[in-house]
Amino acid sequence: MDERVWTIRESLRRGDRVRLRLGRPLPGPRTPRPGRSPP
Repeated sequence: MDERVWTIRESLRRGDRVRLRLGRPLPGPRTPRPGRSPP
């Protein structure tokens, strides 16, 4: 429960940091990934 709440709060506060922690390089201005286009 604590982990889920912490993750949600962190994602809302700093989504970039959470993404880096999860290790999921999402397509953004810093890491352009051709082939994947978010809706």
